[in-house]
Amino acid sequence: MGRSLLQVHTELSRDSTVTLAQLAPWAREREVDTVVVTEHYEHIGHATDWRAHQDRATVISEEHGLTILLGVEVETNEGLHVLLLPRDRDLTPLPVIPDRPTLDILRQATKDRWLLILAHASRYLRLVTVHVHDIQRHLDGMEVWNAKYDGWFPSPRAIAVFAEIKSHQPDFIALAGVDMHRFGRPVVWCEHAGDFLQAVCNGKITLRSHFYRWSAPNLPADVGSGLLIGARFGNELYRGSRHLYRLIRNTGTLLSKIGRVK
Repeated sequence: MGRSLLQVHTELSRDSTVTLAQLAPWAREREVDTVVVTEHYEHIGHATDWRAHQDRATVISEEHGLTILLGVEVETNEGLHVLLLPRDRDLTPLPVIPDRPTLDILRQATKDRWLLILAHASRYLRLVTVHVHDIQRHLDGMEVWNAKYDGWFPSPRAIAVFAEIKSHQPDFIALAGVDMHRFGRPVVWCEHAGDFLQAVCNGKITLRSHFYRWSAPNLPADVGSGLLIGARFGNELYRGSRHLYRLIRNTGTLLSKIGRVK
């Protein structure tokens, strides 16, 4: 089975400390076959930056036996974040997109060359529910699981929204993203047979972490099931552990400063 990481940000996104050169060996150590890099669109200065980034990705891919796919993340006028994933492995020119486009304009600008995936849906579920009909008409899928915002388990509420959309749009895709800007976040991945992009288009993706596995074919039985109730508890446990870690770290820093003053 192939293992892919979605929504990784590197040096071209100004809020990331990860470089392509660091990313490749890190991914191979974790038996990752494909990394989908989605840079912030507004951080890409010029088309030449994009072409140079593509060239670096190609060289590093060949050196490490890793597939690196380049996409972008766009913020829309509705306040949603959308990932643009290339539909094939060819080097795709950067689309020309106006600042904060509507979902309709974004779909027209990308035509048939890009898959449009709603990013970290659990971050703004209120907006998602308000625009659910536009999402259904203009997007190809959504992240029901984002490591940065959901942690070790998928978001039960995001899965419920996904189930509603999928009941009207059977080919709507569920994905998991790491939303990685630096090393060390809990890793979730997409597991699939064969090529990642082909598996995405076919909807044959299993979402995995070290603690949980979920796939869209389990709908609708999974919605409201004990497994997802467990996922909700797990997410709260994850968030609590992060708060506890920060408390311990900040307390240690404070005690260190007090010791130096004395």
